[in-house]
Amino acid sequence: MTLKRASVWILVLIGLAAALAAALSLPRAGIGWDAPVDARAYAEVQALEPTASLNEAYEGVLSTSEFYGILVPQMAQASHNLITGSHQTLEPWNLATYRWQAGVVVSLAIAAAAILGLAVTFALRSPLAGSYVWALVMSTPLYLGSSHINFKDVPVAAGVSIFSAGLVLTVLRRNRATAWLLGSSLLVLGSIITLGTRPGGWPLLLACGLGTLGILTIQGLRSSDWVATLPTAVGLGAAAVATLLFLRATNPFASIDLFRWLGDSFSIMRQYPWDGVTRVAGQDFVATDLPWWYIPSWLLAQLPVLTLLAVLWGLITVGASLWRQKWAPPRRLLIPLTPLAIQGILLPLIIVMTGSVLYDGLRHVLFMVPALIALSGWGIATLEYGATSQKKRQSW
Repeated sequence: MTLKRASVWILVLIGLAAALAAALSLPRAGIGWDAPVDARAYAEVQALEPTASLNEAYEGVLSTSEFYGILVPQMAQASHNLITGSHQTLEPWNLATYRWQAGVVVSLAIAAAAILGLAVTFALRSPLAGSYVWALVMSTPLYLGSSHINFKDVPVAAGVSIFSAGLVLTVLRRNRATAWLLGSSLLVLGSIITLGTRPGGWPLLLACGLGTLGILTIQGLRSSDWVATLPTAVGLGAAAVATLLFLRATNPFASIDLFRWLGDSFSIMRQYPWDGVTRVAGQDFVATDLPWWYIPSWLLAQLPVLTLLAVLWGLITVGASLWRQKWAPPRRLLIPLTPLAIQGILLPLIIVMTGSVLYDGLRHVLFMVPALIALSGWGIATLEYGATSQKKRQSW
């Protein structure tokens, strides 16, 4: 067994060990943030009259609960019914309810990490880079560790990451039919998870999708290859239709007035009715007027040092490829990673610069963490590129 292959297996085992630890810790984990309130709100949503108007439905649940999705409690209830064979309803204030919900969230987090690793493997043609991303995401406490208590933001991070992985695959030119089918399936899955958890998050997916299509269009203008944009465009269309149908079938608010509910959800999530003070680096700031360094400072505080170094090296190598340094892989190979750059860098920047309400550290922009770690896979690909001969480099 070669050193590279052995390294791949070691990284895969590290990720699996983290998954096992997360599963074993479920019975010992605490109750998630706002979990009792959310469980009660879910029961109220399920009890809404189908003939009610949207305004009446809004009034029938706890304040702002109408703008959160109900996918996690729905999946928890379905998992409970399937595994135990019992159809007993999971009740608020019952500890077992939160164990089932935590199991769902942890499973989503693990699945997203695995899918990201596979997407990086295919995009960079590097099992080492893919397994590295898988192991690093799984061993980052801010992501997997918080999945036991953060039932709102971890599923969104998982959903957006799966969506971006789907975009990555639809961009690939190798095995186009297979990559398109798999990528489109992931687009549908990621979109459903994201909007099923936080319906106001649709601009995140829209930005990733349109941004990727924009880069592909520019590339098509230069190469006269318009076919390259079709798999991504068709996949995005399929994801939009499937997600809207899913929401309409599973969420009472969506069944009343789908598009107004989505618009209201975004408005509330962007300007959440909370104008409290949040502390950053020893200073107090109003949650609606945060400094540009809010996110970098929390990354420095919450990511392990080695993870920070890995992300920094990845960003340096991405910059080197963009500026066509001889020691870095060709710039054209970065195009499939465009969705990850939008998810990990551009979206958090826009959120802070537009004055959106943020508090509790990085929980509202947690989706950026898996994407930043996935981009660090480019650093591994750069090391592999530097270790290859000049003749082999021509095949990159």
